[in-house]
Amino acid sequence: MRKQWTNETFNTVAARAETLDASWYLDPQVYELELERIFARTWQAVARVDEVAKPGDYVATDAAGEPIVIARDQTGRLRAYYNVCPHRAGALARGRGNRK
Repeated sequence: MRKQWTNETFNTVAARAETLDASWYLDPQVYELELERIFARTWQAVARVDEVAKPGDYVATDAAGEPIVIARDQTGRLRAYYNVCPHRAGALARGRGNRK
């Protein structure tokens, strides 16, 4: 049977709730551990499908600290690439848009 939430049960649970110390949100070591142990191991949402709806549409962003480009190719297939030129180490794309 599913638990029925009332104002009373919600207030009881909320009264026991605790938050993490602020250092957990600000510490660079915690951030690196989260990147390594959580975000780098799982799928990450990086764009909405309507942002790359047409062939040539692209979005340049970061996922788990890695620069990536999501693009829809001319056949309509979504592609993902590292957003780094292998020769000059510069970004291949910035922002979002359409390239034919």
